[in-house]
Amino acid sequence: MNFSHPHFAEPRWLWMAFLAPVILFALQRYSDWARKRQLARFAAPEFLERLTSSHSPWRRTLKQVLLLLGVAGIGMALARPQWGEQAETSQALGQDVVFLLDCSRSEFTAKTTGAETSTMTINSNSSTNSVATINLSGTGL
Repeated sequence: MNFSHPHFAEPRWLWMAFLAPVILFALQRYSDWARKRQLARFAAPEFLERLTSSHSPWRRTLKQVLLLLGVAGIGMALARPQWGEQAETSQALGQDVVFLLDCSRSEFTAKTTGAETSTMTINSNSSTNSVATINLSGTGL
């Protein structure tokens, strides 16, 4: 894998990779401060230890860090990092194939002769070897 010439296809999303985690971190700090303040108003300081004994600050911190990394990763992914740019020119080989299904009422008749069935003409563009137009003509019963 060649890591030369790194660049971003959508650099306008890089703000999300850098600014959004900073804003989210500030909101998380505010949330922690408000939670502590509400707990202090809810119970006396001597009861807070028993009320929050099952609370794990390490787990909350881990979740917050993973959320920050996830938001930064989404911002980087939206910026579409690319590297190893190499220009290639190629020519298409082969022919395009088109299948045509005629489901008109004339196809469901029991007795038809060759003159009464639909005929199909295909015009081909010889420079690209692909089918350009399909014209259905003829009459059915």
